[in-house]
Amino acid sequence: MEFVSREMNYHESMRKIYCCSVSGGVDSYVEEMTEILTDISDHFVVWYGEPESVSELEKMDVLIVPVTSRLFDTVNPVMSEYLPMAEEKGIAVIPVMLEDGLQGRFDEHFGELQYISGIDNDDTALELSEKLDRTLGYHDDIMSEWNLNGRIFLSYRKKDRAFVPELLRKIHDNAIFRDFAVWYDEYLRLGENFNTNIVKELESSDLVVLMVTPGILEEGNFVRDIEYPMAKKQGKPIVAVEAVKTDRTALHKAFPNLGDVISIDDTEGLNIALFNASRALDISAFKYGAAHDRDIAGLYLEGHKVERDISRGVKIMGQAAMQGDFFAAREIATWYQTGKYVGEDPELSLRWIKEALRLAENYTPEDEDDEEYARDILMDLLGTCADFHRYCGKFEDAFDYYKRLMQIKAELGLEDRNDAYLYRDIAETLVKLGEYNAAKRFAEAGISVAKHYGDDYALGKLLKVLGETQ
Repeated sequence: MEFVSREMNYHESMRKIYCCSVSGGVDSYVEEMTEILTDISDHFVVWYGEPESVSELEKMDVLIVPVTSRLFDTVNPVMSEYLPMAEEKGIAVIPVMLEDGLQGRFDEHFGELQYISGIDNDDTALELSEKLDRTLGYHDDIMSEWNLNGRIFLSYRKKDRAFVPELLRKIHDNAIFRDFAVWYDEYLRLGENFNTNIVKELESSDLVVLMVTPGILEEGNFVRDIEYPMAKKQGKPIVAVEAVKTDRTALHKAFPNLGDVISIDDTEGLNIALFNASRALDISAFKYGAAHDRDIAGLYLEGHKVERDISRGVKIMGQAAMQGDFFAAREIATWYQTGKYVGEDPELSLRWIKEALRLAENYTPEDEDDEEYARDILMDLLGTCADFHRYCGKFEDAFDYYKRLMQIKAELGLEDRNDAYLYRDIAETLVKLGEYNAAKRFAEAGISVAKHYGDDYALGKLLKVLGETQ
């Protein structure tokens, strides 16, 4: 077997993922999977190729299995050895459906194991990379749950997914439910039991939104037979939203005690229905404030627990900054510097990073520990301000920020190995200003620190800068 990781390194703390191949070799599927997985996280090491024995796979955390007709039509170790071993050892299995028409055979061999689809044909489906990221990425689920004010379970037929984005946006446009996760089957924990996931997510939800279409009246569908009866039994508030004109008589017969049905086009009616449903919630426990808004903005920007909505995420991050959150202001400054989420704009990046510094300078610590925290934040933002000004070619301003940072460090007697990089940055700035003697002094000071801490990388950079001062 061979492995690949983002930095082409491997250590035991990394998450070990094996990409199964029916052929035993490296096919296009394996190449695509390794590229996607290493792009998701530098904490993943992805193994591929044929193991000498099945025991080699026992160290894996996850097996990814390509589901094709060949998987079922040929005698192969994936079915005969790898999967039984994974079940015995408790290793997660994520099947990836790569061909149409295999649902029946998949159910026969895998039972109710949830799979990930690599062949979705509609543009509302998540990309394969996004699905894997949701499943394997290092998102902090506990922190996400802490930041959110509640959970909504979206009950709908998968073939009606085209209406999901509009409905999610309208739900989150409602001020009460902006900070609620909306769970639907794209968020299933892949590789786990489908029914178990549905039950768990429905039980933990605060509200159920039922998407009404003619499809939910069809015989043998999960929405009518399982989800709706379960929601009624658990006493969940249910908001029914009609996405496609549906026979109301048949609807109320199939879904007894459903109540009013709101058209997806009736924004006012939907807001009233959501408001009425919110009466069953403990709104006094909702979280508010600048830090909360910053975290919620991050969830929308990543599409984690909520739909990915860049414009909403950017707007909420701005609201957090305007409430005095210096982290939010720094984040926005970084976006304008790099062009991420917003257009690249050096002047706006400087304006926002200076605003972040201003907010940090005006921050009032609550106790001694908080005072140390505030000091560290201020020092960090002084360095960041200097870096941003260097990036924009404003070297005199950059040097002024570096001087302020050095003054604080000197007053507090602070010194660590990172000073080698700080001295390098200052020396490079002075070189740009033509102050070669001063640059030389800082480069030599940095070299001394780098040698003291045995940092050969920093030493090499500093020697290069020193050469530029000659």
